[in-house]
Amino acid sequence: MGGLAILVGGVWFHAISLEDTQKRLIGIVSLPKIKNLFIMDGLENLVPACDLMADVLAVTVPEARLTEALEKMKEMDMEVLPVVSNDKDHQLVGMIEQRRIRQALGREIIRRNREET
Repeated sequence: MGGLAILVGGVWFHAISLEDTQKRLIGIVSLPKIKNLFIMDGLENLVPACDLMADVLAVTVPEARLTEALEKMKEMDMEVLPVVSNDKDHQLVGMIEQRRIRQALGREIIRRNREET
């Protein structure tokens, strides 16, 4: 997704979520889209977030396996997957990035290989 990221709570993200007043996810804005706005001088004050927002194509829940989330992201060609609560409200609880899943799986493979030797 390029080199643009935002630091939120000590974690770097390449997208931000948009929520309604009940904390339900309504869309995602990729930071490269925001970056393009700032390149075009003066547009940052004219374009509302909803014009940059992409529909939420898929979500996952906190209990899902990382491999399931990664497969969903591959199928939908998504770099970031929203994580929503498993209750009826489906409130946004976080975001997970494909690259972070790959890093975690890579660390686990290395750990298991070390245990076998």
